Amino acid sequence: MDGEYDDISQVDSDLKLMFSNALKYNAAQDPVAIAATQFQQLWAEKLRSVPPKYVSRDSSEDPIGGTPDYDSEDEHGMSSLSHHCDKLMIR
Repeated sequence: MDGEYDDISQVDSDLKLMFSNALKYNAAQDPVAIAATQFQQLWAEKLRSVPPKYVSRDSSEDPIGGTPDYDSEDEHGMSSLSHHCDKLMIR
């Protein structure tokens, strides 16, 4: 595995466990629980906007060729998620 995720469902599973643990082991008004709740809501929003997994094929299999188009909204959404993660780690 080399410390990398193969699929977004693996990321989702790990994050849900992290949220669950943060809420289970911290009081509701604790900053950790509050941050976990906020991050959980943000993650749910971003997860809904993730495009389906793109399975790449050899170019000889694809008569049209090319790569999938990801618009700037997708990039902005992931950048925003990354920014929020960084903010949570700083606290």
